[in-house]
Amino acid sequence: MEQIKRQRSNTVNNYDNNKKQKIQVETNRCLLKECVTCFEDLSNELIYEIFELLDFHYVYDAFYSLNTRFHNLIVKSTLPIDVNLSSISKSIFQRFNKDIILPNKHRIHSLHLSNLCLYDDISSPIHIVSDFLRLETLSLNNIELKYLEYLLSTLVSLPCLSSLSI
Repeated sequence: MEQIKRQRSNTVNNYDNNKKQKIQVETNRCLLKECVTCFEDLSNELIYEIFELLDFHYVYDAFYSLNTRFHNLIVKSTLPIDVNLSSISKSIFQRFNKDIILPNKHRIHSLHLSNLCLYDDISSPIHIVSDFLRLETLSLNNIELKYLEYLLSTLVSLPCLSSLSI
């Protein structure tokens, strides 16, 4: 006697396919939600890589006061800092200078200044540039002659300086 195997109906196949697609869509939604909401779950190394892609001033504004972990990532890092003070107000500069520049003079690799009011500030990087021993690039725009003369005499003491733009 010959046995005939009953074929699965198309409706069952369609149901199974629809169920698989629905599960896949739900899984994709869950993955997307995790990516969006779990920035803090990234490793410190990955966060440092992201920080390197951003202007350090923006990293400071966004993450310095966010929570203890990000504060420590910024403060206790050994990564080099590129400082661009071209479009910063004097009040924001004073806070940034106190929190980042002065305590991290040993980490600053490049410095860009163009704001005239910062040249007059006694705590401005222009007055303490000789303390930036790892400074490689210095870019100055709109600098007055009196500051330039002072600066040129101090730049000789910077062992890593390889680029100066005035």
